[in-house]
Formats: sequence, C-alpha cells, structure tokens
Amino acid sequence: MTTRAEVSIPTDRSYAEGPDVPMRIYVGTSDAEMVAVHVLEHTIRKHASRPVEFVPMRAPQPTPRKKEHRAATRFTFKRFMIPALAGYRGRALYMDSDMHVFGDMAELWRLPFGKHRVLCSVQLETPESWKNPDSHFHPGRHFAFMLLDCSRLDWDADEIVRGLDEGRYTYKALTKDLCIVPSDEIGETIPTEWNSLEKYVPGVTKNVHYTVIRTQPWRYEGNPLEDLWMSAYRETVASGKITLDMVLDAIEHRWVKPAMADVFPGGREARETLAFKMRTARTRTLHAVRRAILGRGH
Repeated sequence: MTTRAEVSIPTDRSYAEGPDVPMRIYVGTSDAEMVAVHVLEHTIRKHASRPVEFVPMRAPQPTPRKKEHRAATRFTFKRFMIPALAGYRGRALYMDSDMHVFGDMAELWRLPFGKHRVLCSVQLETPESWKNPDSHFHPGRHFAFMLLDCSRLDWDADEIVRGLDEGRYTYKALTKDLCIVPSDEIGETIPTEWNSLEKYVPGVTKNVHYTVIRTQPWRYEGNPLEDLWMSAYRETVASGKITLDMVLDAIEHRWVKPAMADVFPGGREARETLAFKMRTARTRTLHAVRRAILGRGH
C-alpha cells in the first residue's frame, strides 16, 4: 500500500460503501510516534464492528520554503494527503497519533455528509490541563480528528503547502480554520466524545486525545489517565504487535519513557543495559570533543 499522495484525480469517483467495506483510517505520525500508533490501532480494532484499513502516514510531509510556515509537528500537513491516498473516492478518517479509542468507529461511518465535505467536532471549553498562561488551546472547530468525503476534495498537499509560501492564507487559517474548505461545507457533527481532550468518562468517551506532550503517558509519568493507556499498551504487547526491540529502540531515541520496557520478560534488565551503553557512548563522545578542543589549543 502506498503512503504517498501519488494518485491523479480520476474521472469516476464512485466508491462502494457497506458493512463489509473497510473503514479507511489515516493516522498522522512519524517514526517517533509508532509505539503509540500500534496501541491506537489495537484499540480501534478491538472495538470495531467493521473491517478496518489502518494507514500510518510515515512518509515525509511537504515542507514550506519559509521558516515561519514550518509545521508544528512531523505530521501537521499529512492530513492534506488523504484524498489522494484514498484515490479521491469515498470517505476516510484522519486522526492524530496521540489518541486512544474506546468506541466503534462504525458509528462515524453512519454519519451523513449532506452538503458538507468535512465533518469535525467542536471544542468550546478549555480543558483543565490547558488552563495555563502558555496554552495554545483555541475554542471552536478541531481538525485533529475529522471525516473526509474524498470524492469531493481535490486536495493536492504540495499545492496546499505552496499556498502558505505564496501568501494565499496563513498557517493559522489553514490549520485551525481549514480555510481551504468553505466554512459552510464543514459540518460540526462529530460528537465531542470522539475527540475528548485529556478526559475519560466511562461509558461516554469514545476517543481520548492526549494533547499535552509533557504528560503523554508513553513519554512521561504523571498523566491522570496513565493506567488506562498502559493497560491498552500491555494488551498490544500481548498481541505481539509491539516487541521489546521496538521499545528499546524508541527508548534509545528518547521517544518513550524507559519504564515501557518493563512489561516484557527481562525488559527491565534490557533497558538498564541499554542505559549503561548510552551513558558510556555519551562519555566517550564528551572525551573525544574535549580532546579535539584541547588539540586546537596547541
């Protein structure tokens, strides 16, 4: 399966829908988020009543020439690649990689588009975890979780990003307002429980969005929902989707917290050995740099 937007717009854009047709779910991600992505995929499939086509978008995203337009994340612009990846046919869901699903995605496939080309949720209240002076939270429409009618979206990701450099719109207008779609063609019909920001209510929440990077449970300790996510992580490990080698590599890159290895037999010992090797490598590097500096002084 391709993960790059290489498909030209077809003449026939019809697409069969039905209970046996896989729900196409595209996740904005990079190598750094793949442990969390595997957990996300596990939770989606666990609750799904229909087949799922799960696509982690790891390919590079278009990069604006001007520094002030550069993406806030490694996957900010990847959502604009989805219609092309989907062959400009049918519906597809975009979601960020820092999510955790508790509901059946088939509910979303029953939502009508009507006159709308994009469906999203609306967040009017600032979450408690975002109530600080440095918060970048904005009330209103949120596009980290959105349903796309790909047959009615002629998006070309490269051209969209080029529009930033050419001044056709601002970064905020593109990412916060989705200005490339007329406002009245964006439906606010996805219930907020499908994009619940840092909050879980049993029996109500369908998808938790871990939006605060400094407390994401795979990176750091202290998230109030850490036990909930770690339970899903253990299930994913038990399924064989996540291996110890994968986790050790993520630890070495500082993508996940060291304790993630402890759920594996021998995992604690393995990560302690890794920590020793990393300290040794850093010490050797520091010594080499010091010798080079001293050498230049003579």
